[in-house]
Amino acid sequence: MIDTDLAPTDDDPDRKFLESLDWISPDVIDVVLADPANHFLPNKPQPRQPWLLYAALQFIAAAQRRYPVERALEERLKAFLDALSDGEIPDDLQKAGAWLKYLPGNRAKKHVRQDRLLKKFANDLRPPEPLSPLVAAERADDIEYVRSHVTGDEWVLLRRAAAEELATLAMSVGLAVGTLKSKLCRCRARLRPAF
Repeated sequence: MIDTDLAPTDDDPDRKFLESLDWISPDVIDVVLADPANHFLPNKPQPRQPWLLYAALQFIAAAQRRYPVERALEERLKAFLDALSDGEIPDDLQKAGAWLKYLPGNRAKKHVRQDRLLKKFANDLRPPEPLSPLVAAERADDIEYVRSHVTGDEWVLLRRAAAEELATLAMSVGLAVGTLKSKLCRCRARLRPAF
């Protein structure tokens, strides 16, 4: 037995509204309008239509659970609810149509790009492996060699130049940037033959 209240009709204002958006398929519209929960929605079109649209978005997201666009569809649902709760949904929902229609595709492309970059640079994102005692000892010897072959002021400049911007360092020691670069270059040139 078919409930006549749930049967699709051509003069149904809910159907006309959802069809007017032009991007929700007729199958989705039929499922949304056949849902008995619609009887609990407000009767006036202004508060009723956003919830019908949300029901359609939910059904589209549920149907795409195993596809790459799933995360984007979930983001569209969240964005719609956030806009609805903030009162940012326009009274004419036609204006929100393009935003809701293209948001999943744009987000899916973003996630595909991010996933591709994460796979490409996965090894670069690993924390560095701890140094072996031999490497640490060699590094300590190199630092001691450098420290013994430069003046105290040059040592401070070399250490700070490795961690700070040259302009900031030059200003803090009271030198022009060019003068600082010349000092560092001469110091490094003296040390270069040892390495």
